[in-house]
Amino acid sequence: MEWYDNIYDIGLPIDLRQWKKKHEIVKELREKGVKVSDDAREFRLHVEKYNEGFYEHQQSTYIAHSTSKGYIVTQDINLIKKSLDDYGKRPFNQLRKRAKGMKAIDENYNLRVDLERESLW
Repeated sequence: MEWYDNIYDIGLPIDLRQWKKKHEIVKELREKGVKVSDDAREFRLHVEKYNEGFYEHQQSTYIAHSTSKGYIVTQDINLIKKSLDDYGKRPFNQLRKRAKGMKAIDENYNLRVDLERESLW
């Protein structure tokens, strides 16, 4: 693979020096003989493993993710920070959804119990 500098080699036959969406990545990897599912789970796991090297100071590049743009391998601190900020937002959104769901379960259960009591009278 002559197209990349070593710092941009992510261990897969794909060039992520420019933003690429998940469907583009899946298509490109499949064209190069890499088995990858439609949801790109294998690729996302590879990204997590690759980024561990950044956290451990083994490399200076990071595979950043943007919901609107896709994935890019970068050394740009601002892009890396934006990508990392998303990790901070996700747990709060998930906890909020869980709380709403649990509240709905309780409300639905209470309503059912109230209706059953009414039918007994």
